[in-house]
Amino acid sequence: YETVRYTNDGLHLEAYLYRPAGHGPFPLVVHRHSGTEPALRWGAVIARILTDAGYAVLVPERRGTGNAAGQRFTDVGDDRDRIARQRAAFIAAEAGDVLAALDAATRTTPGIDVQRAIMGYSAGGGVAVVVAAPGNRVCAGITPAPKPVGWTGEAPLRAAPVVAARRGRAPLLCLVAENDNTTESARSVCDAARAGGAVADLIVYPPFTPKEPSPNSLIAPGHTLFNREDGVSIWGKDVLASLAKYVRRP
Repeated sequence: YETVRYTNDGLHLEAYLYRPAGHGPFPLVVHRHSGTEPALRWGAVIARILTDAGYAVLVPERRGTGNAAGQRFTDVGDDRDRIARQRAAFIAAEAGDVLAALDAATRTTPGIDVQRAIMGYSAGGGVAVVVAAPGNRVCAGITPAPKPVGWTGEAPLRAAPVVAARRGRAPLLCLVAENDNTTESARSVCDAARAGGAVADLIVYPPFTPKEPSPNSLIAPGHTLFNREDGVSIWGKDVLASLAKYVRRP
């Protein structure tokens, strides 16, 4: 990968660009990770799937993670409504980081086509929906398990991706496992996109049990479907089919 360094909101940030062999131009898939682990941990797995299919992959580091400046969202407390509002604002700020990374990569790196898609997992799924809003030159969105943890108890957090999905025009693929914390987040985002006039497909996979359970007791087994290598064989073909349908390869 190549490291793309850029700034947004006064923060020095990083993204990692993987490219297939050859000179391109390659359509670009931006993947927004979730959690507190550095982007490179999962970025290499996503990149291997997509570069083999002819896509360049850009994995921006979340602010406050890895070598990216800033602070992660870590606020806790009993006022769930206040925390949800802050978390929704943080998702919007991270969407700005992703767009800045996209601009930096396409401006400084040869061989990247103007065709681009956005993919985001969990909290990154909420970011992906915001990035897919009109005017951001995104031709497809993919949201595996968009923010199911906290979905039930945090109304402002639910509103942010739903409102963004309703405004979106890019085709959207929503993915979730039946035994995630909830399937309602993926269903709601998909329904909102359809209500706004976009093409939106929902896939609910059978219950998934990872080889290594999450150490976080708040994370349901099904939520790990999208950040474990043993889950790739389940959802990878659907992601590639969606990209092949909506992202033209030169």
